[in-house]
Amino acid sequence: MSFSNLLRKIKREHVHPFMPDLIRMREGMLRQMRNTRFEGEKISFMGEEYVVFPDVFRPFYDTELMVECMQINAGERVRDLGTGSGVLAIQAMKKGACHVIATDINPNAVKAATINAYLHGLSYAIDTRREEGICHKTDEYPGVYDVILANLPFTNFKVRLDGKNLDLAERAVYYRQSPYVNLINNAHLSLRNPGRSRIYLAQANLGDAAEVLELAHSKGYNVELLGEKRPHRKDPRKFYCFEVKKEK
Repeated sequence: MSFSNLLRKIKREHVHPFMPDLIRMREGMLRQMRNTRFEGEKISFMGEEYVVFPDVFRPFYDTELMVECMQINAGERVRDLGTGSGVLAIQAMKKGACHVIATDINPNAVKAATINAYLHGLSYAIDTRREEGICHKTDEYPGVYDVILANLPFTNFKVRLDGKNLDLAERAVYYRQSPYVNLINNAHLSLRNPGRSRIYLAQANLGDAAEVLELAHSKGYNVELLGEKRPHRKDPRKFYCFEVKKEK
């Protein structure tokens, strides 16, 4: 599919992120995250067990789509941004990665990802960290990643405060400045091999997918739609997985 046809498709399928059905679905998701037991809960995802803690984003259809679409070659180094419970980091290792750095702003997400890496026997090669940095110029490991994985918040909305701090459950669902824009602008600082290194990113028809793709195209990246998934026929949401890669 040409880029112009892809862009037309994404714009045609866009829905308003604050239509009543979507607000109701997001509020249900937030309640589930906030009501997770303090000591953690086991969940099943794609036939495997994981642990989640309060305020941690639970793997969903967008996560499943990313797992199905991303291609990791043996020995590749991976950066997983906004790792949540660590599912993508773990699956990247199972697909052949030699090392994954998995980061999240939420300390409970870092705890969940750390425990899940251990439970899956992969803690030796998954480095979990609490940080918000998305390919900043001060990245501790510039130019070393073969793959960046990004399943980040889709919806622009002011995140409420919990005391003096941002509500971490909302922070996993909403953003104030698109994290994908920062990613596209700075990914070249972290990717080590033009022509081979790539970004796999999730988006949705309720997000800023068209703007993100236009930005990537303007920066000289090729964009390919690898897959799309709708929870069920009457659900207004549709999730996408894109590969974003620069030519040599």
